[in-house]
Amino acid sequence: MHALAAVGAKHGCDIATIASATVLTRPNVAAAIVGATSAAHLDAHRRVGTVTLDAEDLALIHAVTARRTGPLGDVYGLERDIGGRHGRIMKYDLHK
Repeated sequence: MHALAAVGAKHGCDIATIASATVLTRPNVAAAIVGATSAAHLDAHRRVGTVTLDAEDLALIHAVTARRTGPLGDVYGLERDIGGRHGRIMKYDLHK
């Protein structure tokens, strides 16, 4: 079983709920914005605030996220790199 699925099974919820609960454990994060494409997702979203992740859970989650291959740094770094792949498609100075 995948590590994130194992954490979800331990808490009786899906991976998306675990991901949202994990984000809420980070310093300076007060809320997580989640989306629902159907009413069926609402029960899972309600569970986010009730999931209490322990040190073992967070270690497993960190081990998975440490393997990421995406860009490093904050998400706005891509937008600040005007000459980069993402920056070339952005529309800058729209406030003028």
